[in-house]
Amino acid sequence: QVSDDKIVGIVMICLELVLILSPLTCLGSVMYLVAYPEVQEKLYQELKDTVGQECLPRLSDKNNLPLLESFILEVLRHASMLPFTIPHCTTKNTSL
Repeated sequence: QVSDDKIVGIVMICLELVLILSPLTCLGSVMYLVAYPEVQEKLYQELKDTVGQECLPRLSDKNNLPLLESFILEVLRHASMLPFTIPHCTTKNTSL
């Protein structure tokens, strides 16, 4: 049996993590877009062609935005938000 105090504590820790990590993730995304303007343009075109300029993207648009989804997943994979995650890299050179 988990006490109410422990549940509240866990929820507060999770909330703190979201408040800390979300801005860092957004900043990381912006840094990648500035460093790779060609990716920024491709993402813009995908959003413009799929959603249009008059609407905001919705969760229902997710399946029609594969480049944007890949970009978000790559930012989350590549970013290491210390002290919450362990930095990671390959153990040997790899080519696909």
